[in-house]
Parts: sequence; structure tokens; C-alpha cells
Amino acid sequence: MRQAIALVFTKTQQRNCRWHVTRIWEYELDVLYSEHKKENLREKFESLINYPLGPTQFEAEWRNLVEEFNISDHPAIKALWEKRDRWVPAYFKGMYCGSMTSTQRSESQNKVLKLGYVDENTTLHGFAERMLHSVQHADHMDAGETHYSQVTFYFKLQPGALYSCNKNM
Repeated sequence: MRQAIALVFTKTQQRNCRWHVTRIWEYELDVLYSEHKKENLREKFESLINYPLGPTQFEAEWRNLVEEFNISDHPAIKALWEKRDRWVPAYFKGMYCGSMTSTQRSESQNKVLKLGYVDENTTLHGFAERMLHSVQHADHMDAGETHYSQVTFYFKLQPGALYSCNKNM
């Protein structure tokens, strides 16, 4: 499926859910975490995954972590490293991912769409308009922007009261 998506949708990047990727290695990771419990491997590993780094910084920190705990030859660590560009948030900065975080299951995009963007009567044009609105809204929220109102009534009142003489006194 990955190859077909790459051929048909040339400007897309497939993202895998962290839960799906890590659950394959759940037992092995739990053993690894328990072996390094005193050194807080689990906390350091999860912090590295969740921390908002770029790909270059993430890869440097990953190497530091792997060297610190001497786990570079562990099969789970090798497998997770090989697939890092498909599930680690550092590789998806600036990309619209359908309001899906890396810990949500892959079905979340369908849920987002069904909860207000599409139904059985939605036309293709309507779907495109709604998806554009969704992407713009996500970008707006990601940027931490606040709503700017077109109403300037209070703004005009305040300077007027401060900088005008009251002639009716």
C-alpha cells in the first residue's frame, strides 16, 4: 500500500500511528525499560519522542540515548530507528495530519471527517471546501494565534476617551 500511495499521491507522506508501531515491540520494550528502571530509560525515551525537535536534533539525541544505555544492538531499538521517519513527530513538523497525534490510532482521521466535514450527502466540491477549512483551522491552532475580531468599537472608544477633551463639561 505504501508504494501505491507514493505512486498515486506524489506529494504525500504516509504517517504511521505510534501505538501501532510500538505495540509490535511492547514486550521487548517493557523488558528493556525494566532492565534500566533506575536510569529512567522509559521516561527519557518517551520524552525524546514527544519533545518538539527537528529531525536532525532528534537523530542526535536518539544516538546519545542509545549510547548512554548501550542498547544500539537491541532488535526493538533497531526496528524503531529504521521506521523513525514514519512515526516520530519530529519528521512531521509543518504537515497536516488530519488532527491525528502520533499516539492516536489510525482511525482518528475518519472520525474527524465524520464529525462535521462529510456525510453521505457531501459532494466532492463540498468535501474539498471543508477539508481546506479544516487545514486552515489546524494551521491557525498550531500557530497559537488568537481570534482577531472585525469589531473595533472598543478600540475606538478607549483612545478617544484618553486623548480627547470633553467639551461638554
